[in-house]
Amino acid sequence: MPCSPDCPRAVAGRSSTNCNFLHHNALETVHIFRVGADGRNQCYAWFQTLHTRADLMLVAQLDEQAFMAVVSDIRQALDYVEGLANCFDERSQLAKVNREAAAHPVVVDEELMIMLRMCKEYHRLTDGLFDIAFDSSPDSERPAIDSLMVGDLGDVRFLRDGLRLNLSGFLKGYALENIRHLLGEHGIADALVSLGRSSIMALGDHFALGSGWTVTAGEEQVTLHNECLTTSGNDTPERRHIIHPQTGQYAEGRRAVSVVTANGIEGEVLSTSLFLADDVQRQQLMERFAVKGTFPVFHDYTT
Repeated sequence: MPCSPDCPRAVAGRSSTNCNFLHHNALETVHIFRVGADGRNQCYAWFQTLHTRADLMLVAQLDEQAFMAVVSDIRQALDYVEGLANCFDERSQLAKVNREAAAHPVVVDEELMIMLRMCKEYHRLTDGLFDIAFDSSPDSERPAIDSLMVGDLGDVRFLRDGLRLNLSGFLKGYALENIRHLLGEHGIADALVSLGRSSIMALGDHFALGSGWTVTAGEEQVTLHNECLTTSGNDTPERRHIIHPQTGQYAEGRRAVSVVTANGIEGEVLSTSLFLADDVQRQQLMERFAVKGTFPVFHDYTT
């Protein structure tokens, strides 16, 4: 059977007759397995999670069944994260926090507690440009996130009404780091992972083209090696979805910022912060955070 148009070998202009296909509905995992001539087999898998599509290109000396066990572990981990921290799912722990934490402490899993603490710290490190409380009612006395209290026993409470937490600008970076950990546990050193094409992690080397993995950011091609590429912005003037936490207004125009970092979480935080930053804030952020490669890559367009 010939490769599908989405198969990495077909995209690279190399058709194959050794690809196996599993076609499922949108809620299940689809994968392509290919035997490598050098013993380094390839598995390309994709599925829906975190309100986007996850694409995994894994390269290792594993058989098809072993690859799919890895993919299953990754999917379960991402589904767990989504179940904890998807504020739009009323069943999630974060949604419960948003509903109840102003009235009484809400006990959450340790992983959500860790995420909330990290987000508070990144709010401090970015001088408030990264803010998971951007959708809260305003408070003239202090930033909304200062009313978020995370206790040592996993108890979360709000010091005032009107606080609402949204981790959408954090979860994909956090998910990339979870995937990195799981791949390491399974001994997979070469992989390319994309979450919605805006959060990408490249580990090791491409199976055919040599060192690193070459990906596209706007009109730029960037070669990543054990690095992440994260993009935030508006792809059209009409599609505004990032609110400046210090003004409460949507960021305008068709523009985006792509950053290369060693860590997916920092990539998520910095791409959003640099997208919102003025020239002075941008320079301060670039000096404050460790950067890698061509960091950052800016794509600014007129409205």
